[in-house]
Amino acid sequence: GNGFVPLEFRFHVSLCGSLGVGGNLLEWSDADRDLAKRTIALYKELRPIIQLGDQYRLRSPEDSNFSAVQYLSKDKSAGVLFAFRVYLPDPAQLPPLYLRGLDPNAVYEIEGESQTRSGLAWMRAGLSVELHNLQSVVKRIRRVSSI
Repeated sequence: GNGFVPLEFRFHVSLCGSLGVGGNLLEWSDADRDLAKRTIALYKELRPIIQLGDQYRLRSPEDSNFSAVQYLSKDKSAGVLFAFRVYLPDPAQLPPLYLRGLDPNAVYEIEGESQTRSGLAWMRAGLSVELHNLQSVVKRIRRVSSI
């Protein structure tokens, strides 16, 4: 690589632990500072799920250039999915991500997806994400009803 990792990617990586991103804040652009503000707000929202919930490593960064980790609150009502792509030659068809731990009988919505599905369906059918090299995505998972 060329050593340049996008700030958003670095933020998403650090969200999975405790938020900390190296860099000289004085050199950040307005867009970088805006991203930082939004990410810190997102972190505060997701922190209870990440720190107190269950963690599922869906795809290990050691085994693949496409990795994913999911967190789910203990009551299974809210979760978050992180996915990361580092260097893969194009065109790369990323395999689906199979969510884990959801209540099979409840209905969940996932940020960016047009339809809601049962927990069972999300875990069985999987979820496709489109990412380019050094792109990452964070998707909130929310239980909308129980069957």
